[in-house]
Amino acid sequence: MPESYLNLRSTEEWSGVWWLPDRPDKQVPGTLHYAPNGTLTLTLIGGFEDGLFDPEIEGRITSHDERTSWKAIWGAVRNQELTILDCISVASQRRLSSAPNTPERQTILATSALIGSHTHNENETVFSQCEISVENLNQWAASPAFTFSWELLSDGRPNGHGGIEVAPPEEPSVDIHHAKWTLAHVLTLPTIDYFRGSTVARTSETAIVRVTPDQPCTLNDALRFTRLLQDLVSLATHRAAGVIWLRLTIPAARSSEDNNFHILNRDVNVLYSPARVGIDNEKEVEPHRVFFTCQDLPFTTILPRWIELHERLLAASNIILGLRYAPAEYVENNLLTIVSAAEVLHRELKLGKQPIPNEAFKTMRDSMLDQIPNKHHPRPKGNIRNKSTLRERLHDIVNLLDPSVVAELIPDVKTWARNTAIARNSLAHEGKTPGKPPEELMAIVNSTTAILLFVVLDNLGLSTQKQRKVARDHPNFRAIAQQSQKWLSDPRG
Repeated sequence: MPESYLNLRSTEEWSGVWWLPDRPDKQVPGTLHYAPNGTLTLTLIGGFEDGLFDPEIEGRITSHDERTSWKAIWGAVRNQELTILDCISVASQRRLSSAPNTPERQTILATSALIGSHTHNENETVFSQCEISVENLNQWAASPAFTFSWELLSDGRPNGHGGIEVAPPEEPSVDIHHAKWTLAHVLTLPTIDYFRGSTVARTSETAIVRVTPDQPCTLNDALRFTRLLQDLVSLATHRAAGVIWLRLTIPAARSSEDNNFHILNRDVNVLYSPARVGIDNEKEVEPHRVFFTCQDLPFTTILPRWIELHERLLAASNIILGLRYAPAEYVENNLLTIVSAAEVLHRELKLGKQPIPNEAFKTMRDSMLDQIPNKHHPRPKGNIRNKSTLRERLHDIVNLLDPSVVAELIPDVKTWARNTAIARNSLAHEGKTPGKPPEELMAIVNSTTAILLFVVLDNLGLSTQKQRKVARDHPNFRAIAQQSQKWLSDPRG
C-alpha cells in the first residue's frame, strides 16, 4: 500500500508547533497522538488561553467548570500542515505565578484530524476528490486483478512452472447527484524480498471507491460519502464493514498571471472515529456468506439504487444497520429496536391503507365520544386511531417478498406476526414479556431482522432467485429458519 494512505488502525504521532487560526503569532510546541480507537490527543508544552481560571483576586485563583473549545487548531510538522477539528481542553496545568488564563501544559481532545491541510471547519469547500477503503470491498467488487496459472505433468502433478499475472481491471463509473463515483483499484508493482531462509515475491491489489464531485466538497461531504459506501458493503456482505482509510485531495493552485498550475495536488489523510474502524490484514468474509457482489448487481446499477433507497428509507436503514454495527447486549433492547425499524419501514414505504374510510371513522369516533363527558374527551380521543395494528403492518411487510423466499425464512408467518406483536406490546406497555422465554424473543428478533433485510434487498433489485438462494444457503438464515420453526410455529398447524 502506498505510504500516502494513512490507516485508521495505525498508531501515529506528530510533533511540531500548533496555533489557533486567528492567532498565528502565538505558536506552542506539542505532540498530536492518534490511537486506533479513533482518539486524537494534542499535548502542548504551554497552551492556549482557555478561560478556566480568573486572574488572581485577593491572592486566589478561581477555577470554572466550563471547558473551553475551539473549532480548529492548526499545526506544522516537518513542513506538513495539520488541522484538528472540534477541539476541547480537558486538562490544563499552571503555576500561580503564570500569566492569567495561560497554562504551562495543556491536553486537548479532537474529533477529527486532517493530515496535510489547514482548514477552518468541517464545512469548508476545499476538496476536489476523496478516496475510500472499507473492509471486504475487494470481495464485493468481484473484479480481481490477479490470475494464476500452473503447469502440470502428465500424471497431474505440478511441474514447478507457474505464474501470477497482474492486469488492472476496468474501473466503472457512475454520476450521482453531481458527483462521479468510480470503483477503482490500487496496484503495487511486484517486489522480491530476500530473507536468510527464503525468498518472497509479492504484489498487492486494493479496491477503492473514488468520489469526484463537480464542485469542491467539504469534510462532512466526504464523511457522508464514506458512510454510504460503508453501509452498502455492510449490507452486501452481511457483516459490519469498517473504514480502513479515507484520503482527500486539494487541487493544485492556479496562477492568476499565466493560468498554469504551480503546485501539485495535495493529498490529505483523514483521521476520525467511524462507526467501525477497519482491519486490512485479516481474512475477508467467506464468499458463501455474501448476499451479493458487483457481479450480481453491477456497480453502476447498485450504487444509484442504494443512494436513492438510503435517502428514501433513511431512518429504517439506519436502525437495521445499527444492529449490525453495535447490537445491544440484551434481547429486549433488540426486540424494541427491530420492531421500531419494521414500523418505520412500513411508514417510509407507504404500505397498507386506513382500516376505515376517513368519513366513516370520524362518524364512529364522534358517536363514541358522545357517550363520554366532555371533560374526559382528550384521553379517549387520542387513543382512538384509524391506523393499522402492528400485526397488520408485519403482514404488509412480508407480502412485499415472494412467498418462496418467505417460506425459507419463516415457516409460519401468522404465528410470527402474532407473537411479535404480543411480545413488543407487552414489553412496551408492561415492561415484561410473561410466558415468552428469551429463546422465543431471540427468534422474534432474528426472524424480523431477516425479513427487513430481504425487503431492503428486494428494493435494491436483487432477483427472487438470488434471494431464495441466500435464504436457503446462508448459514445464518438456515439457523434462523430452524429457530423460527421451533419457537414461532403453531403446533396445531
